[in-house]
Amino acid sequence: MEASLSMEDSTFQLPSEFFLPRNEFISSLKAIAASAIIIGISHLIILFTLTTRNNTKPKPNQRTTSQVFKASYQITHLLVNLYFGIYAIYICFINPHSHDVFYGNVLDKNTYRHIFGHEQYCIFGAVQVGYNLWSLPVGILFAKEPPPMIAHHISVIVICTLTATSHFGYRLHAPFLLGMFEISSVPLSIMNFLKDHEHDEHLKSFIGKSPFLQGLGVQMKAIFALLFLGIRIILGTPHVYHTIRGAYTSMMLMGMEGCGMNFVLRGWIFMVLLGQVVLFLLQLYWAMLILKGIFKMFNSKKGKGPEKRA
Repeated sequence: MEASLSMEDSTFQLPSEFFLPRNEFISSLKAIAASAIIIGISHLIILFTLTTRNNTKPKPNQRTTSQVFKASYQITHLLVNLYFGIYAIYICFINPHSHDVFYGNVLDKNTYRHIFGHEQYCIFGAVQVGYNLWSLPVGILFAKEPPPMIAHHISVIVICTLTATSHFGYRLHAPFLLGMFEISSVPLSIMNFLKDHEHDEHLKSFIGKSPFLQGLGVQMKAIFALLFLGIRIILGTPHVYHTIRGAYTSMMLMGMEGCGMNFVLRGWIFMVLLGQVVLFLLQLYWAMLILKGIFKMFNSKKGKGPEKRA
């Protein structure tokens, strides 16, 4: 250790190296590669299954190749987000240190504990990188995702690579920001699947058998809005604040004499800071769209009121 600072309650020594020790660094790289490969293979299996099923239908009822691909893409996202959500729930609520991870850490005024340590949560960053390394090319070339989602994938890769491989990883917030956040994506994936397959006769027949399933689309919209606004905006904003503050502090620390960090690494931290801001602005943008949709729904109901009484 070469550089040190006086903190609120103790003296903290900065790491002399930017990256994690060799064993942990290689483990993260393996986890990134394994995640991308497993998700890619899972997607191909789902695509093959849906394609085979589609080919058995009569010609008039068959979906186009792009529709089948989009369905396989949505199902893969659903399964990955479900994994993140379940694992994050365990870490945040069942794990013995859940208090510190879920909300206790947002009350900690010691900035440096928000930046360093907690290498046990590297897995969140590594799997997110692998997931988005798969999503990015597939989303651009085949799924034709909109620019905000492409920006989201790139920002996540830049940020989470740091989380998985560097001492400057902000991992104390990884279970919440990289895990709990994805819970809201589960109902979103179901919503998108139902919307894109609303004319599928087999799906309509299956849903029509259950009163519960008949209202599934509306239920998923309500659950998605509740989870997104509750987890990503209300509970998530303090976590985002600490990671943005941590990235800014990291840039200042890396400029200290004796820290041994070069300009390129400081540039990476700056890109992480920029990516965190972009992601947060995207969250606010999507939250605005959700609120706009809620207000529109209530206004349309009010507009129908007099007609019903007439």
